[in-house]
Amino acid sequence: MTNEIEDNGTVDPIVKIIADILVAIAAYEQEEEGNSSAAEIFDRIGKLEAQVLSTVPTTPSGSMALLRYLADSLDQDGPDKFGDSIRSAVDFLEERGALS
Repeated sequence: MTNEIEDNGTVDPIVKIIADILVAIAAYEQEEEGNSSAAEIFDRIGKLEAQVLSTVPTTPSGSMALLRYLADSLDQDGPDKFGDSIRSAVDFLEERGALS
């Protein structure tokens, strides 16, 4: 697997944003619908998702993480061959070291 950390020791911003989204989703799933905390977390998820779509990856692994995140997002509404195709392409590139 490629390295998520750049030469200067910083994490690709995409990787951090996606991690923040996953933490927020987990927190949202623990809240009861209708309470103010759930609404605040839901708003945070929306802001983070907008941020991930407007941020340019800075590492190959950040690019792969973004593609996998997008593939998973496509799959949320049910089985989606686009998501599977994206993941297959990323896996292919990763296996051949094309993005390292």
